[in-house]
Amino acid sequence: MGERAKLLKSQKNHRDMGIEKRSTGVSRFKQISVDQSSGQRRKFRLLAFLDEVETTMQASVKRSRHQLFIQCPADIEMDTYPGALFQILSNLINNLLIHAFDDSQNGKISVLAANQNEKLELIVSDNGRGMDAETARRSFDPFF
Repeated sequence: MGERAKLLKSQKNHRDMGIEKRSTGVSRFKQISVDQSSGQRRKFRLLAFLDEVETTMQASVKRSRHQLFIQCPADIEMDTYPGALFQILSNLINNLLIHAFDDSQNGKISVLAANQNEKLELIVSDNGRGMDAETARRSFDPFF
């Protein structure tokens, strides 16, 4: 195969990969939209779901100076309401990006999932500045 043919084949493969990546992104976006609007319960792999959350939050994270880390075993399967879980996690991560860190800080947000005796343990943590006692006391008050 000549150099020109190799170059053309390489360009085609690269273009095809880009199209496939965009197609996958559109499919994920559609599934998230359906999950949020339908409120239906379904089975899904948690790692794939958390990857969708990470992909969706990517633009917000990139605009900040912070990082988002996801750790989840590949074998955790859920049977629940993914739209509600997505809303909770995206709101929590957005709030952390806005409120958890000082202006000069390079923050780290971690989402850790584990199966603990057939129950999901989902831990969201950060290395931010924390809350004072009054804020912590009121943190679960509606519209605080």
